[in-house]
Amino acid sequence: MNKRELLSRLVTRSGLWRVPHRGAHRRLLALCYHRIGDPSGSPLDPGLFSASAEQFDRQVRFLKANFDVVGLDELPEALRSSRDKPALITFDDGYRDNAEVAFPILRGHRAPATFFVTTGFIDTPSLAWWDLIALMLVRAGDRAPKMLANVWQTFRQDSVPSPANALSSLLRIYKGLPGDQTSAFLSDLRQRLDPNGDVDQEARAIASNLWMDWSMIRHLKSNGMSVGGHTVTHPVLARLTPEAQLAEIAGCRARLAEELSEAPIAMSYPVGCRSCFDEVTRRAMTEAGFAYGFSYYGGTQQRTVVDVLDMHRTAVEHDFTFDRFVAVCGWPQLLA
Repeated sequence: MNKRELLSRLVTRSGLWRVPHRGAHRRLLALCYHRIGDPSGSPLDPGLFSASAEQFDRQVRFLKANFDVVGLDELPEALRSSRDKPALITFDDGYRDNAEVAFPILRGHRAPATFFVTTGFIDTPSLAWWDLIALMLVRAGDRAPKMLANVWQTFRQDSVPSPANALSSLLRIYKGLPGDQTSAFLSDLRQRLDPNGDVDQEARAIASNLWMDWSMIRHLKSNGMSVGGHTVTHPVLARLTPEAQLAEIAGCRARLAEELSEAPIAMSYPVGCRSCFDEVTRRAMTEAGFAYGFSYYGGTQQRTVVDVLDMHRTAVEHDFTFDRFVAVCGWPQLLA
């Protein structure tokens, strides 16, 4: 058991999580999920699974009992007031399990949540770049290290990653590339890992049932859930030109307004780390009409000093024990 888990167990089982950390009453806790389900047996990126259905049910029950769970429409009031321990539950990307697995659990607990969707995945279902890379690696199997030998040298990796770390290394390379080089990188990986194009048919079949459709998204909205944007194609925004950033952001908002008869007030930034959005992104957000932008590098949002275009969120990971989840929610400044 690592030190973080030991600390989480101490904080949770001693009841310390109930003792507000300094300044906790002035903060908004926003949790970010991606997929709900079991990654075992899936050929897609296991890192996108945030919790099993059973874990998520227990987590939502805990939040409802101990926090003021708010929807996106309540965010302005939650930031202005001294409401006790406000918390947002958010989802990124638009995976179908959000509607089929997460939503019934949320509805059962009468808990609102916000779903940030990538409109291009809804309109034209295809595997996202992270899932496509994962699928190619899985299908290449033991041949992958040899096929990728020159990639690590080309991108100046300090050492050759182990097979278990190959996916995270390739995703890290992709995220750091200029936007106009990502397609070529994926094409190169295809040539190395799938020279016969065997993965294409499987990728299309998986994608056809991977994402929510617009009727599902409308159903979420009509049943008390909030919907926000997550760009059109899920690029790393800061790696794009100003024109391309605006197209991704404004295009996403316009598409959501068209389908939902209401323009969203918030968007979450793809990948969401500090280097993944910049001042150009902020200007594009304002020009497109978004009031809030959500990041994804941890922490909580101070309610006394609010940067509405960098609303902090804390990731929920599939390997969280319940002790870890409770400790992160109770003392996010230290453990998130």
